Amino acid sequence: MKVFLKIALMLGIFASFGFGANEFNEAQTIISGADTNARSVLGTGVKWAFAVALPLICIIAGMIMGYSQQKKKAEQDTNKIYFVTAIAGIVGVFVYVIIAMLISRALFGDTSYIFNVITTFWKIKYLAIISYLNELLTFFTEIGFLSGFLGFI
Repeated sequence: MKVFLKIALMLGIFASFGFGANEFNEAQTIISGADTNARSVLGTGVKWAFAVALPLICIIAGMIMGYSQQKKKAEQDTNKIYFVTAIAGIVGVFVYVIIAMLISRALFGDTSYIFNVITTFWKIKYLAIISYLNELLTFFTEIGFLSGFLGFI
């Protein structure tokens, strides 16, 4: 009887592994889906970093460095300080372009690839903003707010 129970137990264990083999396929599907989602999130983060954060950092850093350098040199001429700060911001734009080209070349092997991604990014944002403003204008027109406002002017 003990031998029969041991054999039945062993058959039950092996049968449960056999019937549960499809669970590994489902786990693989979940893991690959999570990998795809993580890559999508990472790609969105990189787009925001290159299209928004990096230009702002380069421009603001350039302006801060130009302002602090000119503040040390100029005594009372505030117009010169603002002029040099604006020029330093423009230099920051060129620094951004160089940094983006170097990173694009290192990651993708093409210096212009990242700029194509950034252009697509801003086109999508621009179209979303235009669509939102169009819906807002339609809403205000439907409720009669703009006609009353424009009649007031």
